[in-house]
Amino acid sequence: MAIYLVRHGETNWNSIRRLQGLRDVGLNSVGVMQAINLARRFRSLRLATIITSPLSRASVTGMRIRGSHQVPVIAENDLREIDHGHWTGMTPLEIAQESPEEHAAWKYEPDSFRPSSGERLRSVYGRAGRVLSRVLDTDCHNDIVIVSHGVVNAVLLCAALAKPLATIWEIPQHNASAYVFRTHRQRIVEVENLGHV
Repeated sequence: MAIYLVRHGETNWNSIRRLQGLRDVGLNSVGVMQAINLARRFRSLRLATIITSPLSRASVTGMRIRGSHQVPVIAENDLREIDHGHWTGMTPLEIAQESPEEHAAWKYEPDSFRPSSGERLRSVYGRAGRVLSRVLDTDCHNDIVIVSHGVVNAVLLCAALAKPLATIWEIPQHNASAYVFRTHRQRIVEVENLGHV
């Protein structure tokens, strides 16, 4: 089994680097085309299922990837994006101007920082990790696609690569980018960056 980890297509907020968090911002026209291109890229896979975040930017990307595959698309609440709290709707520049010390802590110590009223990175790691563990525990020989968000995917990549959460910003996750986790005996044995469409 191979697990394909995909970040959703672009939204208008992505295009201006505005933090979306739990805000349900839909795909823009670029994001829809990215999802269609992902479907083309993955059409030869032998899919068992597609698991997505319940937020529409991820679930719509997942539905597009499904294309002609007759497989279920399952929304998994534990794959929702991190809750940015009062930072939701702000850009990194706005955050840096309004709260320079908090912004520096998020940038340089993300594993121990939490924005006011937001979610800790370790909480995201725990819930997203539960999803990955359940996928690895399935007795499946076909491929699985997981469609989620930048922060969620980055913590999953930290887990797969056995990297500390403090290195989260070192892992590139562009919109419509994909990684593949190759597995053997319910363990991840190789991680490959497939780039973005």
